[in-house]
Amino acid sequence: MRNWQNEHLLVISNFYGNTVDVSLPVEVVQNPSIIISNYKDSQTTWGELRLRPYESIVYYWKS
Repeated sequence: MRNWQNEHLLVISNFYGNTVDVSLPVEVVQNPSIIISNYKDSQTTWGELRLRPYESIVYYWKS
């Protein structure tokens, strides 16, 4: 996670060959968008996230 003033970036990566579930704090983030991902259809919903094998996502939002 990187923060600067009211802007935030979060990088989430799965370095394993199987699916991984991640819980993200919902109350912290409002309207996150995906900056880049190595899958074309990465999950855009925030909270319970399921990362596929070797998936990486960079989220961006303002607070």
